[in-house]
Amino acid sequence: MGKQSIETYKCFKIEASELIDKLTRGCLALEKGDQTEELIHELNRAAHSLKGAARLVEFYEIENIAHWLEDAFVKFEKQDTLPSSEEMIGLLGRIDELQQAVNDAIALIEGVDEKPTLLTKNDLASKLQSRKKSKTKETCKDVYKSSWLAGVNETVLDFFPGY
Repeated sequence: MGKQSIETYKCFKIEASELIDKLTRGCLALEKGDQTEELIHELNRAAHSLKGAARLVEFYEIENIAHWLEDAFVKFEKQDTLPSSEEMIGLLGRIDELQQAVNDAIALIEGVDEKPTLLTKNDLASKLQSRKKSKTKETCKDVYKSSWLAGVNETVLDFFPGY
């Protein structure tokens, strides 16, 4: 993750949420058999947009998952076919993975002071990898208490109900 402004990450959070919602709703519509060329194209564009947004903020895991989805939708566009049951399970699974990767990335940047305190690419990559490999799920409170985020204003936890 490069040195982006907090505002850039906030915009990414909003855009990613909207695009993942569009991907989820679209895939559920496909699963019901509501296939149209336009729907497949919209899903392709949503995955492409998310891939670009993730690249901008250097969330490469998110970019890679979005790229995988984009490639899948291109395949369906070119073949003019509906995904099989197995392919649909794969698509929805990747969208769930995408949502988790976005949640993890956002959890790590939320609450950083509005001052020019910026996270480094190595900080985020290391923390994401350790969270991914961990057998226990860290809560936002655990993340905020970690040493590399020491000093972060914990009142931001009010934005995470249930944690």
